[in-house]
Formats: sequence, C-alpha cells, structure tokens
Amino acid sequence: MAKDFKLHISRDMTRFTGRVLQPPKLKLGDAGQVTDLIPTRHDCQWNLLESHVLQGARIERWDIISFGGTPEQRSSLPKFIIQLAHRCQQLGVALNKVPTVAPQFGPM
Repeated sequence: MAKDFKLHISRDMTRFTGRVLQPPKLKLGDAGQVTDLIPTRHDCQWNLLESHVLQGARIERWDIISFGGTPEQRSSLPKFIIQLAHRCQQLGVALNKVPTVAPQFGPM
C-alpha cells in the first residue's frame, strides 16, 4: 500500500532532543480556602479527591486516543467518557460531553 502512495517507511527510529518539564502547580479552592498543589509522587499525579479547581475552565473541544485494547475495553470507552465529564463537573471544569471526533476502531 505504501508503494501506491510512493511512501518509504524507515525501520530507524527518529531521534530528537527533548526535555522533561516540571509538573504544573494547581490552585485548588475548597470551602473558601485556596491551596497550591504540586505533585510530589514519582509518577506526578495529583490527588483531587474532595477538591475543586479554583477557577474552572470550559473545555469545548477535546479528544481521547486509545491504542489497541480488547473488544471489552473498547466497548467501555463511552462509559469512561461519561464518567470523565461527570468528574470534571465535580471539580468545577465544564467538559463538553461529546469528543471532537467520535470513537473509531480499525480491525484488530
């Protein structure tokens, strides 16, 4: 198929210079108190249980990418999207419940 489009696929990995960014600091607001939250865990995750963001944003356009997965995992994607939107709402972030691109799956 690559020949049809005159494409050449190299087996060599692309090399590039990168840098590791520090995790962003979050400002959380709960019951009138403002707290700065900087992840301290090695995996840079935030624990947002029982919290709200200080100034929530509206996210109109977003998408999710899932590479592979079993048919069962693929079928749970719509439920995950609903749960994600609900959790964002709890945090004070208005997430459009419909991704920009509808989930599409190719043959496995």
